[in-house]
Amino acid sequence: MYKTLDKDSVMTKIVPYLPKQIHGPSPRVPIAEIVNALLYKPKSGEMTSVS
Repeated sequence: MYKTLDKDSVMTKIVPYLPKQIHGPSPRVPIAEIVNALLYKPKSGEMTSVS
């Protein structure tokens, strides 16, 4: 199975390079979980819908 990044490494190495949110509601899920989900999906080959 593929290893996910821990929250600290996501927050220090990836999040600073993401654009800041200006409009719309705040995300209900922490940014670290969103990044891990985006990185996991292409590696796993799973192409089902996320809901």
